[in-house]
Amino acid sequence: MLKKIFFILLFFSLTLISNDRILVAYFSMTGNTKKIANYIKNYTKSDIFEIVPLDKYNTSTMRERNLKERENNINIELSSKIENINKYDIIILGFPIWTYRVPQIIISFLRDYDFSNKIIIPFSTSAFTDIENSIEHIKNELPSSVTILSPKSFKYSDLDYYMLNVDKWLGDIDIVQKNIF
Repeated sequence: MLKKIFFILLFFSLTLISNDRILVAYFSMTGNTKKIANYIKNYTKSDIFEIVPLDKYNTSTMRERNLKERENNINIELSSKIENINKYDIIILGFPIWTYRVPQIIISFLRDYDFSNKIIIPFSTSAFTDIENSIEHIKNELPSSVTILSPKSFKYSDLDYYMLNVDKWLGDIDIVQKNIF
């Protein structure tokens, strides 16, 4: 009997920390967002997906191109797709802030999938702009059944210490424990 209880408890504890239902999806131009996304992937032991446009941005024209895409509400074609978005219940969504808000490629990514009843945990990287302005734009692209949880901004000046900030942020929202399914 004790052996049976032990295995039940062992199974429950493994299920509690299993994070195969979490996806880290991110777009990164300079590598800052990618660095944090990979750290989160390792922290949560989750899957990861890089959001890449079919027509890649270049650093000399990215600002102007993004503004044009935003003004014209262009849906940007992505170079690859997530095979089964229904596999995931939690999406940790990372992006840089471009001209004070979320880049249009993230809006396109949100339009490409059905995120109904999912939890989205956004994070951004920026020199000085916080994520708050971007959250409304993200919410506008999502069904009302989506929960936006604990958005976080990482400043470039903090990137040398980002691991401490990520650990605290994910620890505060208890991300490993969120995946109880």
